[in-house]
Amino acid sequence: MGEARKSYRAALRFSWLTRYYDSIVGYSINDRLFKEQLLAEADIHPGQRVLDFGCGTGSLTIRIKERVPSARIIGIDVDQRILDLARSKAASKRIDIDWRQGTLREQVLERGSVDHVVSSLVLHHLTTDEKRSALRQFVEVLRPGGEIHIADFGMPRSWLMRGAFLSVRILDGFDRTEANYLGQLPILMMDAGLSDVRSTHTYSTVCGTIELFHGRRD
Repeated sequence: MGEARKSYRAALRFSWLTRYYDSIVGYSINDRLFKEQLLAEADIHPGQRVLDFGCGTGSLTIRIKERVPSARIIGIDVDQRILDLARSKAASKRIDIDWRQGTLREQVLERGSVDHVVSSLVLHHLTTDEKRSALRQFVEVLRPGGEIHIADFGMPRSWLMRGAFLSVRILDGFDRTEANYLGQLPILMMDAGLSDVRSTHTYSTVCGTIELFHGRRD
């Protein structure tokens, strides 16, 4: 099944919290704010193909489809339980999205077939090697000129944000969150072959610094 699936852990560490994910994340870090900014930066056009990696409950995935109805959206997540919530939310809105359960490596996606890859609050769950692997896979499926937009925890820039991020590091593991804590995501993105890598926005939250990152496949 692959190393990423073997080391998989639920979005909030414990599976019984999955049903409360939207409420917990919404109240703690106001994810709607930075997801709207991420979509504004992505500037997705009608007819484009978009991959939402680690789509979770589908909040970002569904928002893309609402924003650009003719876009072709693929939502991938390894967690079947959280993906069931995403499917249910989309069905209640009569929104058609290609939901897929498993790792990105397990999916049948042609090289250079995706215009945008988006990912929100996923990479900090992965080990550094898994982050490298995921980013390389993003580059593989992106068409030349395609873009990656990531929202995740970035390097805390104050003692207050370091203290706030401590709760996440305890929950998800110090080894998995180390690259985020040290501000290494842009380096990992460049190592994967992305250009025009930059941090575009930061948000201070009760769980630490949320940072938006952009990259492009030349």
